[in-house]
Amino acid sequence: DRLDHIIDDNHSAIRNNHPRQQIINALEQSYGNRIKAAKLLGISRATFYRRLEKYKINPDDYNV
Repeated sequence: DRLDHIIDDNHSAIRNNHPRQQIINALEQSYGNRIKAAKLLGISRATFYRRLEKYKINPDDYNV
């Protein structure tokens, strides 16, 4: 699966940025899929949604 490859190759790169940028990177790499983005970051969906609100990120901006 394409996402598995992305996770393996980029997991550490995603985690080494500012939290807001981590979320943006994960959304870009998961083509706007919120659940997959949360998995890329290793956080729950609830935490992911709280961070979207905290950093004022609109995940729809990353849908492809």
